Amino acid sequence: MSTESNSPNSNLPLSLIAITLAILLASQIGSANQSTKVMRWQSDTLEKQIANLQSLDKQADKAIEDRKGVVKQSGELQNQLQTLLNDVLELAKDDKDAQEIIKKWNVQRTAPAADAATPAAAPAPEAPKP
Repeated sequence: MSTESNSPNSNLPLSLIAITLAILLASQIGSANQSTKVMRWQSDTLEKQIANLQSLDKQADKAIEDRKGVVKQSGELQNQLQTLLNDVLELAKDDKDAQEIIKKWNVQRTAPAADAATPAAAPAPEAPKP
């Protein structure tokens, strides 16, 4: 009795393993191709976002430049208003009309903010060591 090694029953498991490996390899290649497409899309999107951010940065710089005059003008206006109100406060010492304006608009002089140049409070003394 002789047994043949090429019988259909002995080749079936090897064929199934080979087919499974071929399907696995094909799915891996497909997945790699899909990943490549996704990475290209991400790269293109990133380039568009970078271009948009650069454009927005230029627009912001232009807006800042355009508003410098308005900011300067508002600072001057604030100084003029402060001077005017200081004059009204000085007039209120002797003038009844100025006193009425101060009372009506609740104008008052606030204490100036502490300068950053003033020294900080001294640290608390350390507790004596036993």
